Amino acid sequence: MDSRHQFLANLESRRVKDSSTAECVAAIGICRFARIRAAIGFELAEQLIDTLTDRVQLAFPTALTVRLAPDTIGVWLQHETAADTIPAMLAALRSEFEAYVELRGHRIFASIRAGYATTTRGAAASADILNRAELALCQARENGRSVQAFSEAEYGNPADRLALLDEMRQGLDAGEVSLVYQPQVCTRTGKVASVESLMRWTSQTRGIVPPSLFIAAAEETDQIRHLTEFAIQQALEDSRSLERDGFPIRIGVNISSRLLTDRDFVEHALRLLNGASERVTFEITETAVVDDWKIALENLELFSAAGVRLALDDYGSGLSSLAYVQQLPIHELKIDRCFITQLTTTHRNPLLVRSTIELGHALDLEVVGEGVEDAETLALLTVMGCDLAQGYFLGRPMPLPKLVDYLRAGTAQELMARPFAVSFINGR
Repeated sequence: MDSRHQFLANLESRRVKDSSTAECVAAIGICRFARIRAAIGFELAEQLIDTLTDRVQLAFPTALTVRLAPDTIGVWLQHETAADTIPAMLAALRSEFEAYVELRGHRIFASIRAGYATTTRGAAASADILNRAELALCQARENGRSVQAFSEAEYGNPADRLALLDEMRQGLDAGEVSLVYQPQVCTRTGKVASVESLMRWTSQTRGIVPPSLFIAAAEETDQIRHLTEFAIQQALEDSRSLERDGFPIRIGVNISSRLLTDRDFVEHALRLLNGASERVTFEITETAVVDDWKIALENLELFSAAGVRLALDDYGSGLSSLAYVQQLPIHELKIDRCFITQLTTTHRNPLLVRSTIELGHALDLEVVGEGVEDAETLALLTVMGCDLAQGYFLGRPMPLPKLVDYLRAGTAQELMARPFAVSFINGR
């Protein structure tokens, strides 16, 4: 099998010369390869990869192959007959991969996910085509699809993203990236118990860059680690500043699912905390630990053992079972805003929210309702016994100086008094 460098060199020399030629680069990911390797051993797992690669070469004599990762094989396919369309080639390729392999008298079945990008006359450089195929495989895994074509509309232009990430790293060093904070208010006392940190980037060249753009791009590379480490350091610094002003509250930091299985990141994050773990809450999304459950759970246990408070964010947006939630070393359950924003307009949502609050309390968890945008919703959550509330009604994300003003003015207590006047005194 070619090395990546050889693969790209060969691909460049054999790029499409005729616009009628059908060809693509596919990134083939072996599902649950780590489990297969653990079950059959490293040697047989490598034989499995070699056998699958040999099959591709037999079925497609002109194909180029490359080992992109331990569980991923890259394939360049080209055919010139009208019948050999790209979907037909991919279907044949999938059949070769998913037919059983016999090794030492044992049948081994491998299922796959595939991402692909087409190469055409005048297209981007070969390295970019391969990168697009790998991005498509990532999206196939995220979307639960067997096969995913690269879509520039969905992913954005890779060259533009690289430029964006380069500027973001420079902006991070130049102080263009900052944190803003959204209050989480205790429904019993009206006091701000904690805040969630959210990242903002104001670029000198691009202006305000939406988090959905630069964080999504960073998620596809190691840049998300740099952003997260910055967020942890800044949150600790701002927490100390708040304490000096008389407001000793925790700051929530979002932890990317990509980092939950990265032991190096976990160990570095603990070094950054340096015994100040009581100042932060690490928020993970409900679906974050599904793919690499054992590794992620081990890392979460390390955080918990070090005294880091853990919150399960966006609860209800995935498919978590009770057993799943019970095993997580979490302290806080954040109900997804999609349930909270319609709490007063549907009949089903109040039942789901109340049952979730009761579930959280039964597991000794603090429950947060996200997406509180009006007084009626806040009143209903309070009556249901939800511990904390967060949303635009109580406060939009704000920079640290404005947060201090908000806390000094007792704005949260004033707002907490309104729901009962609006909802109950008026007979609602």
